[in-house]
Amino acid sequence: MAGLRRDEVETRVRGFDDLGIAPGFVTDLRGDDAETTGNLALIYKPSENSSIYVAYGTAFEPSGRAEVVQLAGGNNAPPVTAANFDVDPELTSAWEAGVKWDTRDGRLSLAAAIFQIDKTDARTPGVNVGDPPVVLDGEQRVQGLELSAVGEIAPGWNVFAGYTYLDGEVTESNTAFEVGQRLDNMPEHSASLWTSYAITDRLLAGGGVQYVGERRSNIASSPTGNFTITAPSYTVVDAFVEFALTDRVDVRLNGYNLTDEVYFQSFSSGQSIPSAARSVVLSVGVSF
Repeated sequence: MAGLRRDEVETRVRGFDDLGIAPGFVTDLRGDDAETTGNLALIYKPSENSSIYVAYGTAFEPSGRAEVVQLAGGNNAPPVTAANFDVDPELTSAWEAGVKWDTRDGRLSLAAAIFQIDKTDARTPGVNVGDPPVVLDGEQRVQGLELSAVGEIAPGWNVFAGYTYLDGEVTESNTAFEVGQRLDNMPEHSASLWTSYAITDRLLAGGGVQYVGERRSNIASSPTGNFTITAPSYTVVDAFVEFALTDRVDVRLNGYNLTDEVYFQSFSSGQSIPSAARSVVLSVGVSF
């Protein structure tokens, strides 16, 4: 299997100061990016219900321009400077090798894969004479493992289980202190288990557990240069029950975060988004 892709992306950032108090805040920047990427995969089937594969692909990050935009603007500074905005996209290459096996006459699929992702043009400060503030001389690498099981393990009993291991670090940077640090917002271990069981032809019940390991907020540039936060691991439990009133009408009750776990969905050194508290949703579905 092989493929090619062509992307052309236009990004525009505009900042306004309607009161005219801080003229420097006014910004209007535009950038155009165009890249061709591709992928190649080789698949071997030793049997009808199993396969072994290896794949390689490339990609680019067009939102790199937007990622440096500061939306707050509370310090009367521009949302982004032209020097930081006018940097080319970051490039990425990835390879993956794995196996897949269908059992129980195809009703249950098992899979395992190892992978490596290299960002070869990561943003890093310019240090040479004549360099802009940001150059693409950095490198980052993520290596990992994925395991999954999806399907029916018994009549009426379905399950989805997955586990991911991630080891990501800065491998090259113009800021020497960053080299070897773990990448931000990346849990080392994460896992999920979701199951449902058809109690009768009309009654379905199930639930699941999701675990995410601890994460760091950012990559520190020096021992004291910026503040790094470590968010603790968390486990979330959800459940549901669904009853079919008729062939076309069903009622569903969902419970989310049943243990009322407090955690952060996403975060950085300066801000975070907390989790939703325990909640219950009752819904009615109609098909026609």
